[in-house]
Amino acid sequence: MEITVKARGLKSLIAKWKRLARPLATLVPIFEAVVHDFMLDHMKRRFESGGRYGGEPWARYRSEPKYRRYKKAAGADPRPLWWKPGSREMLRPSLIKANHPRHVWRASRQGARFGTSVPHAARIQQGGLNQFGETAPPRRIVALADPQRRRLYRAVRDYLLKVWRGK
Repeated sequence: MEITVKARGLKSLIAKWKRLARPLATLVPIFEAVVHDFMLDHMKRRFESGGRYGGEPWARYRSEPKYRRYKKAAGADPRPLWWKPGSREMLRPSLIKANHPRHVWRASRQGARFGTSVPHAARIQQGGLNQFGETAPPRRIVALADPQRRRLYRAVRDYLLKVWRGK
């Protein structure tokens, strides 16, 4: 499960950069310097807010009583999509830690891919049957709402201006 940040969304900003300074051979340095850190921070905020930051709040486990009891018996964090650090938790660390083995990050001239290779992430994102046969509602994990897209645009713009000014 991944989100793609495409260069076309930044096209006018890059065009201004090219007029103001030197042409960019590739957008990879911008994606590496700005977009990856932005997405890691964005995902930390999404988890801390239970999905409210950047989208809809994640559904509680009301429709999943077996799973809720399982998490409670395991001593896990009761919040949706959280376990406890150092335990079985794979999803959250893979989205907030760049060095996690299941973290996905690829930058190219056309854009960047950010996400996780945790096997059950797609099921959580789309909803469906959980491991106890209960119907789990979709929980949009990786998402960028319009305010966050504008924040990302501003972060790229600020980075370009900093480079242009030689700071």
